[in-house]
Amino acid sequence: VWLPWAEIETSPGEYDWSAYDSLFAQLEDLGMEALVVVYNVPAWAGDEACGPISDYDALYRFVREVVPRYQATATAWEFINEPDGFRPHPYGPFIGCWAPYPEEYAQALQLFYAMVKDIDRDALVFFGGLAYDSWDNFDREFLANTLHHGAGDFFDGLSFHFYPINDEEFPNVIYKLNELRAILADHGVTGKRFWITEMSMWANSDDGLTAQQDFIVKELTRAYCAGVDNIFWFAIRQDTQYPPTLHRWLIDADHNPAQANATYAHYNARIKDGFCFGPVADLPPGAEAYRFSTNGGPVYIGWTEGGAASLMVEAAETMALLDREGGLITNVAPENGEASMTLAATPRFFVTAE
Repeated sequence: VWLPWAEIETSPGEYDWSAYDSLFAQLEDLGMEALVVVYNVPAWAGDEACGPISDYDALYRFVREVVPRYQATATAWEFINEPDGFRPHPYGPFIGCWAPYPEEYAQALQLFYAMVKDIDRDALVFFGGLAYDSWDNFDREFLANTLHHGAGDFFDGLSFHFYPINDEEFPNVIYKLNELRAILADHGVTGKRFWITEMSMWANSDDGLTAQQDFIVKELTRAYCAGVDNIFWFAIRQDTQYPPTLHRWLIDADHNPAQANATYAHYNARIKDGFCFGPVADLPPGAEAYRFSTNGGPVYIGWTEGGAASLMVEAAETMALLDREGGLITNVAPENGEASMTLAATPRFFVTAE
């Protein structure tokens, strides 16, 4: 949930909660939990809506108002979206511009963290979702600089974003995750959660819908199996407010399933309540496979970037080889306690046959 401070506190001490009260009531009725992103600094609390903040008392007062109001549903809070931005962005305060002010961000995050925890000790507080890409617009050193100023003690998890826009440095999500994890470790910061709060691929790329379908299976699997705890597809619904240059949605403007929705739905249903044991070892070059343990039994997900490959797994029962959307390719009977899964360029699932 995007929570624009300046639009809610319309003048110092004057609040308009109407739109958000109804939204959070709906979420509570549905039994859903919310990650709330606080952004958009009011004019009396900072020189720019995208940051930084000059009046910390104003931030204190707003947090004291908003957290108890929505804490029944808001179980996680994030302070500023993409704070690593250099300057005001065409998308306005949705994207932060704290890059020149790492010390100020560390101070504001400390206050934000302390206030949230004082009101709701069980709530999670996240470092603002880092773009950590497109270096003309975002500062690669921002995270390290804020940690230098003591930010490491004032967040439960690091939020970051991943899009396929920098294949040279980040050919897949694991490269970005490992780089961010190394920055934390270099500053003695450990034990943090990792959430990807924006992640998607567009269906109007050169490879069309197939690219979006493959991205869902490959990148979500890589992320979860590398230690990411939670992933948000952004934006899951078609946005008609901005020119739809990137067709990344999975639900259209009329709330109907669209594009790779079937792939996403099958993926989430298949690994629900699962735990990833990590990559399968000793595969041929270019082949990847991962093993999940779920309530429905083991789930293997695998693919190859080139050439034929197979995966041999322990199996006491007949296994089903499925396509991305859960369609049956073939059943495989075990032999001597093992079954073989043929890997292909398109990701496949190997599960106990129903």
